[in-house]
Amino acid sequence: MTSIVTQGPLHTHLAAVRSLRERTHLSDAQAPYHGLSHPDHVWSRAEVLCDRCERAGVAVNRNNLRDAIELHDALSHISPTLLGFSSSEKLAATLTHNFLLACGYSEEAAAEVADIVMATNPDVRPTTPEQIIIRAADIWNIGSTYEEFSHASQALFAETKLARGQEIAFEDWIKGSHAFLRRFVWPLLELTPAARDAEGRSVWHTQAMSNLSRQWTSTFGPDSPVVAEFFPTGEVTPHFSKQYTFYIGIHPDEQSRHAALQSVGAAATTTQSAAYLIPGTANGFSLADESCDTVISHECSLDAVCESLRVTKTGGTVVVPFRDTLEPDIVGIAQTMYSDVIDQRKEGKGCSLVIVKHPII
Repeated sequence: MTSIVTQGPLHTHLAAVRSLRERTHLSDAQAPYHGLSHPDHVWSRAEVLCDRCERAGVAVNRNNLRDAIELHDALSHISPTLLGFSSSEKLAATLTHNFLLACGYSEEAAAEVADIVMATNPDVRPTTPEQIIIRAADIWNIGSTYEEFSHASQALFAETKLARGQEIAFEDWIKGSHAFLRRFVWPLLELTPAARDAEGRSVWHTQAMSNLSRQWTSTFGPDSPVVAEFFPTGEVTPHFSKQYTFYIGIHPDEQSRHAALQSVGAAATTTQSAAYLIPGTANGFSLADESCDTVISHECSLDAVCESLRVTKTGGTVVVPFRDTLEPDIVGIAQTMYSDVIDQRKEGKGCSLVIVKHPII
């Protein structure tokens, strides 16, 4: 196995970088989530990922990564547009770049660190190991335990109220929070085999969807529908059954998934719902102890239908389109697992819908 490769000289400017961090961050009391200690939390998570990379023989420049983490939220409490920047990440990246040049870094090295900082922007697709690690470490809590995720959410909620100088209804804040978070979860960021479980599912996405759906339903009530829609190919069409739907569009094609984010987000906003587009296939994603009111599978393989039935094991409806006739095995499994199987054929369209509900196991 190849050991980790740490590029560049021994880190000699960390003290200067940390001094700048102290001057560009609010205190933890002023910013309960993004305060002065936030980079330390991100770095502790990044170290775990760096160690995984070392064991897997993936080279990571820890010096550059550490510099980027130290300053990735620098001046985040200031509106970037007031200083002529398009985003907080661009402001932090520019500040980092200029400061490292003043510290004696080469243009190439300073630019590399600035690019790592920019990877924390949800509209940027991380590509290098350092960029992937900072993104993963920065949103670690979303896919961690529910307790850690809930604690981070409360810190962010408190920070938002302090920044605005007014009280905010938690329900209103949750809507905005989920609208923002959906921009982060569309890519599959993998560096080591640890990113997938034994069944090939994304460990982070599985836990993240469990946490987010649990938070959404606990905020808006247990009757808030959870809908999962599997898209092996084609366009994503959200099915918001009613207000406050928690919708998960599961699509394997990254380009299509990313392109559909804006339209899905707009549709969710009109119904005050949460919408996520995540990587996966009908038989390659788990909701981890969650159940769906509705699963819409656009893949009619036996594996896909079995996965849809498993997702709704505590109740709900499975909708599966078929181009020709129903496979006997699929109907048999559905009848074994569920008490009510309805076959509705769409005349003249060459397809049928199987609606399965009411579990008997």
